[in-house]
Amino acid sequence: MSNLKHLTTIPFLALLSLATFLFAQPSDTLLMPYDPEMEDLVDIDGTIEPDEYPESFYDEPTLVTVAWGCDDSLIYVGLKAPKCAWLAIGFGSAKREGSNLIIGTITEDSIGIGNYLGTKDGYKLIGGEEDYIVEWEIDEEEDTVTMEFIYPMNFPAESGMTVTKLEHGKVYNFTLGMSKKVAPKGKEERRSFGVFEIEEKPPLKEEVTPQESLPVKKEEKK
Repeated sequence: MSNLKHLTTIPFLALLSLATFLFAQPSDTLLMPYDPEMEDLVDIDGTIEPDEYPESFYDEPTLVTVAWGCDDSLIYVGLKAPKCAWLAIGFGSAKREGSNLIIGTITEDSIGIGNYLGTKDGYKLIGGEEDYIVEWEIDEEEDTVTMEFIYPMNFPAESGMTVTKLEHGKVYNFTLGMSKKVAPKGKEERRSFGVFEIEEKPPLKEEVTPQESLPVKKEEKK
């Protein structure tokens, strides 16, 4: 009887190990495209137009649609979600702790956005209410909330962030969060994590200086 029990346990353990291996694998790496004309393409007005951003995707766990791109020194992000009171995206860490978090809050009395550092227990505000956020807008419709912002890729060392630089050609983790209510720290209703690459800038084209044509010496006929 013990031998039969042992034999039936082996396939179960094998399947369990396989499932653990599969679910532990990182998801596909998403691309944040580079476009030097992002400033002219994106209008930070709380509305995401078709083809306004060079790339977009839908995140099923959080129900959030993400649109984004970057230029030489800034990233441009748009988030659209079902009507909610708390909407966030973070860069630089595989978990909330250590991420640069941009959190938008929507209440009956106010709408705001802040730059936060993810901590073990939740997050803490970095600098002032809008420090390090170049431009932003949040628009609340009957059924949806849209948040757009422009964010620098480099921060001063004294900013207090664990991730002070986002570089072209590098791969980073990101996190998304959404809550119907203003989330108590670390208790958002929906959360997910992913991996993205900031597209490398194309190499600069070398300017070719046209050479002056040299006179051709002709041989005289003998």
